[in-house]
Amino acid sequence: LKEQEKIRADAQTERLRSNLLRAISHDLRTPLTSMIGSSSLILENHSELGSDECLNLVVSIKEDAQWLLRIVENLLSITRITGHTTKLNKPLEVAEEIITDSVLKLKKRFPDAPIKLDIPDEIIVVPMDGILIEQVILNLVENSIKHGNGASSIIIKLTQDKINAIFHVIDNGKGIPKSLLPHIFETNLLKTTEVSSDTNRNMGIGLSVCYSIISAHDGTMTANNDPITGGAVFTFTLPLKEVNNEKN
Repeated sequence: LKEQEKIRADAQTERLRSNLLRAISHDLRTPLTSMIGSSSLILENHSELGSDECLNLVVSIKEDAQWLLRIVENLLSITRITGHTTKLNKPLEVAEEIITDSVLKLKKRFPDAPIKLDIPDEIIVVPMDGILIEQVILNLVENSIKHGNGASSIIIKLTQDKINAIFHVIDNGKGIPKSLLPHIFETNLLKTTEVSSDTNRNMGIGLSVCYSIISAHDGTMTANNDPITGGAVFTFTLPLKEVNNEKN
């Protein structure tokens, strides 16, 4: 049984890597082409361009560079996942501190983002790779900021039950199209016709990375729409106790 689980995990990891490579080849080409075009325009026509035009082109280059950086960060995250959770280093971390560190990083990039925290008074300690879980929170909140269609509230909520710490990222934006919900964590989301070209930016790759990270922690991840506000709700769980040793 353990050998079958190992084979399935290896196959899933290899499938994810292949899908990521196909999707990333598209995602890398688009910003690079834009950056080359904008920089060439400045170099070849700087004497004819006004200061506002040059500034707008530089802003565009910076935005594309930030987009590329996020893709690279996602790639670095996925290379740390081998499909065998025993190989993940999961020291005990205070969940609130991981969330707070994530928000500080988000505020540097999105100072006006309407992020609110809903965290219990009691300390929740979880075995996790803190850097990877930060990456999950960053991806999910950035997804709400960029694809929430004017969301005026993004809540990071932390709860727990007897066996799991439960993380929620909730926004009051337009929500996720129902047809996308079954495939939201797949990299081929980039090819879905219902998603605009702007929405394609790193959405599928980021969410597939999140799903892989949580799976490697023996957790679960779901995506839904809030029945009242209609906004997107992403939820992931992390076991409060290490489960790898319990399987032996």
